[in-house]
Amino acid sequence: MKQAASKNDSRAQRLLSKLYYQGVGMPQDIDSGKYWLEQAADNGHIEAANLVSQWEQAQALITTQKQEQSNTKRYQLLFGAVILIALMILIVV
Repeated sequence: MKQAASKNDSRAQRLLSKLYYQGVGMPQDIDSGKYWLEQAADNGHIEAANLVSQWEQAQALITTQKQEQSNTKRYQLLFGAVILIALMILIVV
């Protein structure tokens, strides 16, 4: 399987990616599974190309969610600082 995959056989690359992802007949290795999936996609395997596209969309959503969570924390800190300053002004006056 690896020999055929190494010779740019997209079907072998897709199957090899499944074997790595699932750990069938070898230790599970997500990075190798992703590598062979991308190779299969690059060599015209439609299913692999669709999966790579879905993976990229999911990664983009995760990145966006992390950025939104970070922004929310910043706004909360800023709001807290404004409240604290407002209270300090009221106490001084």
